[in-house]
Amino acid sequence: MKTILMGFKLGVVKGFRYRGNVYSWVLADFSLYATLFLSYFLLFNQSETIGGYSLLQFQIYLSTYTIINNLFAVFFGEAISSYCQSIIDGTMYQHLLIPKQQYFSHVVLNFNVLPLISTPFLVIYNIILITQLAVPFRFILLYVIAIICATITMNMVFLTISTFIFLGWRVEGIQSIMVQLFSIAEKPETFFPSALRSIFVYIIPAFLFSAVPAKILIEAAITQQTLWLFITPILFIVIYRLFNQKALKKYQFEG
Repeated sequence: MKTILMGFKLGVVKGFRYRGNVYSWVLADFSLYATLFLSYFLLFNQSETIGGYSLLQFQIYLSTYTIINNLFAVFFGEAISSYCQSIIDGTMYQHLLIPKQQYFSHVVLNFNVLPLISTPFLVIYNIILITQLAVPFRFILLYVIAIICATITMNMVFLTISTFIFLGWRVEGIQSIMVQLFSIAEKPETFFPSALRSIFVYIIPAFLFSAVPAKILIEAAITQQTLWLFITPILFIVIYRLFNQKALKKYQFEG
């Protein structure tokens, strides 16, 4: 806990070192989320439902995605970049001296406090939406757990991709492609054919960041996809460990 608090303080110092950076980050964050919600508000002016979702339901859908995306940015976005850079510049050898903290140290030292500024607004907005649904508390609790699981899954996907740097791959392109694929989570999943929808749940887990957790509240039910969401973080942790162990054996820094 002491280490985490020190990491948080370091993140605050780094984040607020340059005032212009703070303003630009906050402006970019709020502009992004405001544009996203506004575009669908305008669409709902033309129709009572979109993809089978009412306005309230789709606001929950979108707010779920924005919270997960925001939490990833706060806790893991900078850590992934730092982790990749350490493999490239050879400082990974220092972290390998304490293998149990190999990635944890990057998370602690790269807490991104700036996206945290928008987090309370996203959470409060989400809570206001949830109060308009007559949902039993157990489903709200499962929804919160689902958001945590989805955030961990997003992190593990990018972390697993990062292990290919050990093999000499340039993964920036793969990561960019994955970011674009994950942005599909902003769209109603009902727009996609059933087969494609399954791909974006079970293989490329984009809808695990929006549709699947949101439906816990909207449908007040646990489905097969929901169970998959709870399993996926464990699955990706296992995949990462396997990839990491094999890749480390071939890691050679030539600086």
